[in-house]
Amino acid sequence: RTAELLTENPLDKVRVYASSGCRYDWDKDPDQVVEEAVGYADEGWTAFKMRIGTHWEWSGVTVDQFIGLAKRVTDAVGNRMGLMLDGNCRLTEEQSLSIAKALDEMGWTWFEEPMKRDPDAYARLNASVEMPITGGEPFTRVEQFEPYFEKNALAIVQPDAGVCGITECFRIAERAHELGVDLAPHSWHNGL
Repeated sequence: RTAELLTENPLDKVRVYASSGCRYDWDKDPDQVVEEAVGYADEGWTAFKMRIGTHWEWSGVTVDQFIGLAKRVTDAVGNRMGLMLDGNCRLTEEQSLSIAKALDEMGWTWFEEPMKRDPDAYARLNASVEMPITGGEPFTRVEQFEPYFEKNALAIVQPDAGVCGITECFRIAERAHELGVDLAPHSWHNGL
Protein backbone atom coordinates (compact mmCIF):
# COMPACT_ATOMS: atom_id res chain seq x y z
CA ARG A 1 0.00 0.00 0.00
CA THR A 2 2.82 2.43 0.82
CA ALA A 3 4.36 1.85 -2.61
CA GLU A 4 0.97 2.58 -4.18
CA LEU A 5 0.75 5.90 -2.32
CA LEU A 6 4.19 6.87 -3.57
CA THR A 7 3.47 6.04 -7.21
CA GLU A 8 -0.17 7.16 -7.54
CA ASN A 9 0.63 10.87 -7.64
CA PRO A 10 4.38 11.44 -7.53
CA LEU A 11 5.42 15.00 -6.84
CA ASP A 12 7.59 16.95 -9.24
CA LYS A 13 8.67 19.24 -6.42
CA VAL A 14 8.24 19.69 -2.69
CA ARG A 15 7.65 23.08 -1.12
CA VAL A 16 9.94 23.90 1.80
CA TYR A 17 9.89 26.86 4.15
CA ALA A 18 12.38 28.95 6.09
CA SER A 19 12.16 27.69 9.65
CA SER A 20 13.54 30.28 12.00
CA GLY A 21 12.32 33.12 14.15
CA CYS A 22 14.21 31.66 17.09
CA ARG A 23 16.85 34.34 17.59
CA TYR A 24 14.76 37.34 18.52
CA ASP A 25 14.69 38.54 22.10
CA TRP A 26 11.69 40.32 23.57
CA ASP A 27 13.88 42.63 25.68
CA LYS A 28 16.43 43.61 23.07
CA ASP A 29 14.69 43.74 19.68
CA PRO A 30 11.56 41.70 19.01
CA ASP A 31 11.23 43.35 15.58
CA GLN A 32 14.39 41.47 14.55
CA VAL A 33 12.01 38.68 13.51
CA VAL A 34 10.32 41.09 11.07
CA GLU A 35 13.71 41.88 9.53
CA GLU A 36 14.50 38.17 9.40
CA ALA A 37 11.24 37.43 7.57
CA VAL A 38 11.92 40.22 5.08
CA GLY A 39 15.39 38.78 4.46
CA TYR A 40 13.94 35.35 3.69
CA ALA A 41 11.31 36.85 1.39
CA ASP A 42 14.04 38.81 -0.41
CA GLU A 43 15.99 35.53 -0.87
CA GLY A 44 12.95 34.04 -2.61
CA TRP A 45 11.49 31.84 0.12
CA THR A 46 7.73 31.45 -0.26
CA ALA A 47 6.98 30.50 3.34
CA PHE A 48 8.34 31.29 6.80
CA LYS A 49 7.77 29.61 10.16
CA MET A 50 8.62 31.61 13.24
CA ARG A 51 8.54 30.85 16.95
CA ILE A 52 7.03 32.82 19.83
CA GLY A 53 10.41 34.17 20.91
CA THR A 54 12.26 33.95 24.19
CA HIS A 55 10.23 32.83 27.20
CA TRP A 56 7.52 35.39 27.79
CA GLU A 57 7.76 35.16 31.58
CA TRP A 58 11.30 36.52 31.43
CA SER A 59 10.12 39.78 29.89
CA GLY A 60 6.46 40.05 30.87
CA VAL A 61 5.28 39.57 27.28
CA THR A 62 1.53 39.52 26.74
CA VAL A 63 -0.67 37.95 24.10
CA ASP A 64 -1.47 41.42 22.77
CA GLN A 65 2.25 42.21 22.36
CA PHE A 66 2.75 38.99 20.44
CA ILE A 67 -0.28 39.61 18.21
CA GLY A 68 1.14 43.07 17.46
CA LEU A 69 4.44 41.50 16.42
CA ALA A 70 2.65 38.91 14.27
CA LYS A 71 0.76 41.77 12.60
CA ARG A 72 4.05 43.54 11.82
CA VAL A 73 5.41 40.33 10.26
CA THR A 74 2.19 39.96 8.25
CA ASP A 75 2.34 43.57 7.06
CA ALA A 76 6.00 43.19 6.07
CA VAL A 77 5.86 39.90 4.14
CA GLY A 78 2.35 38.42 4.23
CA ASN A 79 1.77 39.25 0.58
CA ARG A 80 4.99 37.44 -0.43
CA MET A 81 5.15 34.44 1.91
CA GLY A 82 2.95 31.96 3.68
CA LEU A 83 3.36 32.40 7.44
CA MET A 84 3.32 29.77 10.17
CA LEU A 85 3.81 29.96 13.92
CA ASP A 86 5.35 27.37 16.25
CA GLY A 87 4.23 27.82 19.86
CA ASN A 88 6.76 25.26 21.14
CA CYS A 89 4.05 23.91 23.51
CA ARG A 90 4.59 26.96 25.78
CA LEU A 91 1.19 28.69 25.70
CA THR A 92 -1.93 28.15 27.76
CA GLU A 93 -5.14 27.14 26.03
CA GLU A 94 -6.53 30.66 26.54
CA GLN A 95 -3.42 32.27 25.04
CA SER A 96 -3.47 29.78 22.17
CA LEU A 97 -7.09 30.58 21.36
CA SER A 98 -6.53 34.35 21.31
CA ILE A 99 -3.46 34.02 19.11
CA ALA A 100 -5.08 31.44 16.81
CA LYS A 101 -8.05 33.71 16.19
CA ALA A 102 -5.78 36.66 15.41
CA LEU A 103 -3.54 34.63 13.10
CA ASP A 104 -6.60 33.18 11.39
CA GLU A 105 -7.87 36.69 10.67
CA MET A 106 -4.43 37.65 9.32
CA GLY A 107 -4.43 34.65 6.96
CA TRP A 108 -1.58 32.65 8.49
CA THR A 109 -1.00 29.14 7.12
CA TRP A 110 -0.90 27.15 10.38
CA PHE A 111 -0.33 27.25 14.14
CA GLU A 112 2.01 24.49 15.28
CA GLU A 113 2.04 22.94 18.74
CA PRO A 114 0.83 26.01 20.62
CA MET A 115 0.29 24.34 24.01
CA LYS A 116 1.13 21.18 25.93
CA ARG A 117 -0.02 18.06 24.13
CA ASP A 118 -3.61 17.32 25.16
CA PRO A 119 -5.97 15.94 22.48
CA ASP A 120 -9.05 17.52 24.11
CA ALA A 121 -7.52 21.01 24.25
CA TYR A 122 -6.21 20.66 20.69
CA ALA A 123 -9.65 19.53 19.49
CA ARG A 124 -11.27 22.64 21.01
CA LEU A 125 -8.63 24.89 19.43
CA ASN A 126 -8.78 23.18 16.03
CA ALA A 127 -12.58 23.56 15.98
CA SER A 128 -12.39 27.26 16.84
CA VAL A 129 -10.49 28.48 13.74
CA GLU A 130 -10.26 27.81 10.02
CA MET A 131 -6.44 27.93 10.08
CA PRO A 132 -4.97 24.44 10.59
CA ILE A 133 -3.65 23.48 14.01
CA THR A 134 -0.65 21.16 13.63
CA GLY A 135 1.58 18.95 15.72
CA GLY A 136 3.03 15.59 16.60
CA GLU A 137 6.73 16.07 15.94
CA PRO A 138 7.95 14.06 18.96
CA PHE A 139 5.58 11.12 18.42
CA THR A 140 7.34 7.87 17.59
CA ARG A 141 4.32 5.66 16.80
CA VAL A 142 1.10 6.03 14.82
CA GLU A 143 -0.73 5.02 18.00
CA GLN A 144 0.30 8.32 19.61
CA PHE A 145 -1.57 10.17 16.85
CA GLU A 146 -4.76 8.11 17.27
CA PRO A 147 -6.28 10.19 20.11
CA TYR A 148 -5.74 13.30 17.97
CA PHE A 149 -7.28 11.61 14.93
CA GLU A 150 -10.28 10.44 16.98
CA LYS A 151 -10.99 13.94 18.29
CA ASN A 152 -10.18 15.83 15.06
CA ALA A 153 -7.56 17.64 17.12
CA LEU A 154 -4.98 18.27 14.39
CA ALA A 155 -5.71 19.50 10.88
CA ILE A 156 -2.14 18.64 9.86
CA VAL A 157 0.05 15.99 11.45
CA GLN A 158 3.80 16.53 11.51
CA PRO A 159 5.75 13.35 12.16
CA ASP A 160 9.51 13.70 12.04
CA ALA A 161 11.16 10.76 10.28
CA GLY A 162 14.35 11.53 12.21
CA VAL A 163 12.38 10.77 15.39
CA CYS A 164 9.93 8.05 14.39
CA GLY A 165 11.84 6.47 11.50
CA ILE A 166 10.95 6.22 7.82
CA THR A 167 8.75 3.11 8.12
CA GLU A 168 6.68 4.53 10.97
CA CYS A 169 6.43 7.88 9.19
CA PHE A 170 4.87 6.00 6.25
CA ARG A 171 2.43 4.26 8.63
CA ILE A 172 1.44 7.65 10.04
CA ALA A 173 1.07 9.04 6.52
CA GLU A 174 -1.14 6.12 5.49
CA ARG A 175 -3.37 6.55 8.54
CA ALA A 176 -3.63 10.30 8.06
CA HIS A 177 -4.47 9.80 4.36
CA GLU A 178 -7.12 7.24 5.30
CA LEU A 179 -8.77 9.84 7.58
CA GLY A 180 -8.37 12.81 5.25
CA VAL A 181 -5.84 14.55 7.51
CA ASP A 182 -3.01 16.45 5.85
CA LEU A 183 0.61 15.69 6.66
CA ALA A 184 3.59 18.06 6.60
CA PRO A 185 6.79 16.22 7.50
CA HIS A 186 8.74 17.84 10.30
CA SER A 187 12.52 18.17 10.23
CA TRP A 188 14.48 20.39 12.56
CA HIS A 189 17.31 18.68 14.43
CA ASN A 190 18.37 16.39 11.64
CA GLY A 191 19.23 16.38 7.96
CA LEU A 192 16.52 15.42 5.50
